[in-house]
Amino acid sequence: KTVGARSGKDGKRRPLSRYLKDFKHSQTHCAHCHKLLDRITLVRQGEIVNKIAISPRAMIDYHLGKDFHLSFNYGQFYQLPEEDLLYASGPLRFQKATHYIAGFQKVKTNLYTFRTEAFYKKYQYLTVISPDTTQEGFGYAKGVEFFWRQKISEKSFEYWISYSFLDARRKFL
Repeated sequence: KTVGARSGKDGKRRPLSRYLKDFKHSQTHCAHCHKLLDRITLVRQGEIVNKIAISPRAMIDYHLGKDFHLSFNYGQFYQLPEEDLLYASGPLRFQKATHYIAGFQKVKTNLYTFRTEAFYKKYQYLTVISPDTTQEGFGYAKGVEFFWRQKISEKSFEYWISYSFLDARRKFL
């Protein structure tokens, strides 16, 4: 299935890559609204997409003693939707992921490091293309990760072992 923007003259759908190839690097203003363009500017349905997202992030690291740490992390992350969504009807939003992470770490200086983290990630505004292209997708990912690093020699030999368990569910496509 070819997904793309509708051209004004013939009504055929064309992929975004076609328009990017046609973009002239010397172009300084939008052909539709004549606004000044930055070096890279995204234009959707004749409008400049000018979105701002505030991404708060925080971390607390608590020392339980010389070798032990507890940590808690929170963050919101945004990204542009997939190319297909640029042709959806309705307002365009960033896809959003909210992360919660709790971790424990034991570090024995110059000998080994053991770390375990549990995490939960909530996804919002994911692309859904059936039956219509919208941003009504959602989901989550949760899991736990174990990490072990050990130094074998004083010079430079060490090894790492890591294991992760992940459960992810998403409504998209």
